[in-house]
Amino acid sequence: MTRHGTAADERERHRINQGPHAACVPRRRRQRQFRRAAATTTITYRAGIIAADSRETWEGEAGGTSYATCEKLFRKKIGKKEFIIGTAGGTYLAMIYVDWFRGIEPTMDQHLKLPEILRDAHLEEDFEVLIVCRDGAFHANHLCRAVKVIDPFIAIGSGRKAALGAMHAGATAKRAVEIACKVDPYTAPPVRTMRL
Repeated sequence: MTRHGTAADERERHRINQGPHAACVPRRRRQRQFRRAAATTTITYRAGIIAADSRETWEGEAGGTSYATCEKLFRKKIGKKEFIIGTAGGTYLAMIYVDWFRGIEPTMDQHLKLPEILRDAHLEEDFEVLIVCRDGAFHANHLCRAVKVIDPFIAIGSGRKAALGAMHAGATAKRAVEIACKVDPYTAPPVRTMRL
């Protein structure tokens, strides 16, 4: 027997707190789960083109799922350099990253000015971004450090496996997202593209 009852009671309590009944977790933990975005969207890059679906998905605290159509690709000019940033995952944190982004190689001063919410992103929702510029494609997450992609194509987000499979079979960036729309519940048309 444990302090809270039998060992079986303790296992059941753990199962409920970790399983589909997550609403049963203590209130202090649930306060952070207000309208959380699911691991959403599909972003692809190939041959100078970045493509993204338009689905935004929220899983509410009280249950149920909501959908909206929104932008996932953002053009940003910094000095003489132009960037396109595609966001996947937690949209709100990803948008803070887009606002914060000042280039592929951030200065130490920029890292010191990193918003606290991005430093603690693992406590809220997770996100990742795909950045395209004349120097190629780069991938970053809540740690905010971009890594250069050497492969001729890449996909991120919940539909990345379907999109990567399509691109391995020769699909364009746009067609790969269209295929991911058919198999990933968090990816939906319209598919948008951008090129530098």
